[in-house]
Amino acid sequence: MTVFRLVVVLAVVYYCAQALKTVSILGASGYTGAELTRILINHPGVKLQVLTGDRSAGMPFRQIFPQFSHIKDLPILTKWEDSQKEIEKCDVAFCCLPHGTTQEIIKILATNAPKMKVTSLSTIQICFFVYSI
Repeated sequence: MTVFRLVVVLAVVYYCAQALKTVSILGASGYTGAELTRILINHPGVKLQVLTGDRSAGMPFRQIFPQFSHIKDLPILTKWEDSQKEIEKCDVAFCCLPHGTTQEIIKILATNAPKMKVTSLSTIQICFFVYSI
């Protein structure tokens, strides 16, 4: 995880510390999503509500990442399409997806859940931001 990604995650973790927040991690079955899950899993202000992973949908998260096998209350991975309504009810959504997919999902979430905080950890967006400073 790059330094910039870590700063973004820490900023949202600070936001979550103010009251219990429900969180969705889209793309949790990838490297960035798994690292974010690791960071948020023991945070007292966070409840991991939805974890998505299209190719791993239906599988327990701990089956894909055995280092989480001791944590029993993690959600089962779902597809974005199957859990969209539940994601829209969350306070925070992290998009750990490829850039093009993230843009489509952010448009949908902005329309259907305007109060939700959405953070994209897409590599292309981060690189653009860093190089535009």
